[in-house]
Amino acid sequence: SNHRGSIRLLFRYQRYFEPGSVGLMQRKLRTFLDSVGSSDSSEPSVIYFNGGLHLLHLFPSYRFRGLWNIYKNVELHAKRFVLNAKSLAPDAILVYMNSHDICEDKYLNEWATAVRDLKRNPMSVAKPCVQWLKKEYDVRPKFATEACLAGTFTSDGVRNMNARIEKAIANAVKSHSLDKVGCVDAFAITQGRCEDTIDGRHYQKRVPQEINSLAMILRQHEQIEK
Repeated sequence: SNHRGSIRLLFRYQRYFEPGSVGLMQRKLRTFLDSVGSSDSSEPSVIYFNGGLHLLHLFPSYRFRGLWNIYKNVELHAKRFVLNAKSLAPDAILVYMNSHDICEDKYLNEWATAVRDLKRNPMSVAKPCVQWLKKEYDVRPKFATEACLAGTFTSDGVRNMNARIEKAIANAVKSHSLDKVGCVDAFAITQGRCEDTIDGRHYQKRVPQEINSLAMILRQHEQIEK
């Protein structure tokens, strides 16, 4: 809005860097603005995005759930999202929030058992994962083993996934001469904060710190623009 002191926020849940999500959000925002009689632009000024956590696995309790093709190509999906966002909203500031750290001590029942087994003998968790990937997707054993060990729904697995996505975004920015994509380091903000989470991955008490980090990035961008 052009009125000082007012803000409109539109939230739209889209999974895993879906390329069409930015255009869909713009259409939803335009519909809302029309409904309140506003002629404001439907182009967002900031696109704040996240993804990757639920691409991970913790066999046998939590499989790749049909998301294997996205997991193995997450770099491509992240790159396409950034390029599509800049194409549809060229003036928007892009900020990526990486995924939270995981407090494995909060896991219960079969999840706790899987983490315990993983720490004692990583291959005890990787083996059924490799067999499943071979059966469902005909993945070569070597590649499957690497993915099953690196892509666990654990602190290490999130760290690995964050690194892949952040590298892909940086490469997209460099190769297409885009403005820098900001990063709210939610992993660092939540790392070792087991007292602030109930389920091991959502940290409500850390949200203000994440918002403050986002605000700092936007302030820095504003100063550069000036």
